Amino acid sequence: MKKIITEFFIMFTIILVLFKLNIKIKKDIYSTSIYFLKNVLPTLYPIMIISMYLKYNVLAKTKNKIIYFLTSLVTFAPSNALLSSDKKLIFYSTIINPFYSYSIIANIYNKIIALKIIITNIIINNIFVLIRIYKSNNNNIIVKSNNQDYSLTKIIRISVGNIVNIFGITIFFSIVNNILCFIKIPKTIIIFTDIINGFKIINDLNYFKLPLIILLNSFTGISILFQIKSINENFEYKFIFYKFILSVLSLILTLLIIYL
Repeated sequence: MKKIITEFFIMFTIILVLFKLNIKIKKDIYSTSIYFLKNVLPTLYPIMIISMYLKYNVLAKTKNKIIYFLTSLVTFAPSNALLSSDKKLIFYSTIINPFYSYSIIANIYNKIIALKIIITNIIINNIFVLIRIYKSNNNNIIVKSNNQDYSLTKIIRISVGNIVNIFGITIFFSIVNNILCFIKIPKTIIIFTDIINGFKIINDLNYFKLPLIILLNSFTGISILFQIKSINENFEYKFIFYKFILSVLSLILTLLIIYL
């Protein structure tokens, strides 16, 4: 009974907040949607199709670990979560599209620092990916597809469904960010809920810009980790904590590379 009352109270409070923030939420949903269509979709959708093709028509027909590792280098989060059934491998493969990161970070700092941040993050994560691939049993790595070829039409159809899921989660976290701002949660915490809004918040800050950018670029944001969960159920939410720890490691090494 207490659980039901608690859940009802939480839902009632959220509804009141949503009504209170109605106009601002509408504006943010609109701006987030436009941003997603203009800046995220053009890179996300092609990589999603490539990931699906590699998963069903290449990786499902080979046990070559080198081929698997190479595919992880050309696909990025959340798309590359499609490629594996190994939980830890999905966790280590959560690298944000470097072209997107570069376009944002280079505008906040400069091209050299942006490249150092992105390359260090890719190297750190892929070292763990490579170690995990060679420690894993082949049968536990690849998502099974019954050795059946998937036509381009079928791949596109499945990819569209995944894109819709990702878009829905992006909008959901846009609403979450509004609620967190309304209840006065510190911006340094809100940053890590969603990478799109996170970079915008960091750009407006006057303190700790560089460390926060490095952390967020490595962590990717809770929104993307939820997106990964939506397209590959083998991902576990407890990895959000482990991903943050890995991001701290990336922060330390990146700062050493930049300043030494």
